Formats: sequence, C-alpha cells, structure tokens
Amino acid sequence: MGNVGSAPMLDKSPGNVSLLTAATYVGGVLYPIAVSIVSLFEPTPDRGVPPTVVPVLAPLSVWLGIAAPDIIVNSSNAANINSDDMREILYHELAHSIHFLKAGDAYWLDEIIFTIQHNGYGNGTENGSGRVQVVESWGYQMGYNMAHLRYGVLHSESDSWLEQAEEELFFEGFIPYGWQHDLIDNANAEEPTGINGLPLSDNVTGITRSDIFNTMGSGTVTVQFQRNEFQTLLPSRGITQANYDALNAGYGL
Repeated sequence: MGNVGSAPMLDKSPGNVSLLTAATYVGGVLYPIAVSIVSLFEPTPDRGVPPTVVPVLAPLSVWLGIAAPDIIVNSSNAANINSDDMREILYHELAHSIHFLKAGDAYWLDEIIFTIQHNGYGNGTENGSGRVQVVESWGYQMGYNMAHLRYGVLHSESDSWLEQAEEELFFEGFIPYGWQHDLIDNANAEEPTGINGLPLSDNVTGITRSDIFNTMGSGTVTVQFQRNEFQTLLPSRGITQANYDALNAGYGL
C-alpha cells in the first residue's frame, strides 16, 4: 500500500463505536461488526490507492474501546520513509482533524461512508463528490504548503512541496486543491493549463487560510459554495472581479 494516512477521528467522536459500526452498513451490505481500518486510508499521488474493504476479525467495539485512533499512518514503503514525506502525510491528516472539529460528526460519517463505498475518492461524478472536493482540497493544500514551510529546498522529492502545489490543478482529476493554493499565494510561477485550455490566470492573492477554514462548516458540501463565500471578500482584499473570474474559469468553477 505504501506510505498513506487516514483521519477517521474515531476517538474524538462521542459515539465512536456507533460511528464506524454505522459505516459498515454501506451499499446494502452489513459487514460483520467490524471494518478494515486500512480501507479508510487515502490514495496519494505516488503511494497508490487503498485496498478494498476487508472485514477484520477483532470485534469493533473491543478494538475501539482499547485504542480508537483519530489519525492513522501506515509507513509500509520503507524506501520512501523520509521526514518530509511523512510530515506531509501528517500535516494533511491534521488538517482533516481540525476540519472535523468544525464540520462535526455527521459530516465526517458521511465522508467515511463515501470513502468505503468508493474505495477512496471516487471519480468525481458520484453523489457526495462535492464534499470530497472540499475535504481533500483542504488536506492537500495544507499538507504541501506546511511541508514546504518546514523543509523549503531541503526536501526528498524531485520538486519542492511548493512546486508540487503550483504544478497541478487537481488530484484524481477533480479535487481542486490547486485552487485554494492559488487564492492564497502571490507567486509568479509558471502556471499549468486550465481546463479552459488557456494558461491558468492566477492574478489573485489575499484570501487567507483562515478565510478558507471559515467556510468549512457542516453545510459546506461543494467548492462552489466556497467560491460564492469568497465573493464577498473581494473588495476588501483588493481582488478584482475579472481576476477572480479568470482564476475560477481555469478550474471550471
């Protein structure tokens, strides 16, 4: 499976046993009072896709009562256990943990059920994909940028974590983590081509991570909702409507 992480937030949920037990009722199938925690690991750009759900033998209530995890990290790819690589995973998952505290149990349960049903993120067309975009755009943007703040040019990847944030628009073809990065940054890096076939027009800066986080409550299930929320901030941040629309067009928003 490689080095991957997950943020099921089982300990922080006041009903952690019922949370994951409910998550086993998916697709009309009841998995036996247990679910493979490995199924909750997220796919990552270079670490593969998580395996399908395989029920485990330990009774769920016993296992959770002993050590219910909020964040899980699997470091099975021994050739790539570098400090920056592992920290990026942790930053990503910690970003999810603070999102959970804002969005709440029901929101996170819906995300867990979706992840199990679709063996990961899905393909962007399923009901619930908008919530995946919100959750994972925040995770990837935070993971890459926080890893860059910690390591800068002293990294183990072929490109710095900042360059990786700049080079791509989407993960899995539909999660627009680059959009959040471009709302914040003031870099003049060479931009990729947007989905409109034009070089991405990134003349926007001034939206903050706090602004993004403020939009991520229990009712935020699409990035389009976030786009509309940021609209009200444009005048105070010195962002023109034309520049905002041009950036959004490159992401199809």
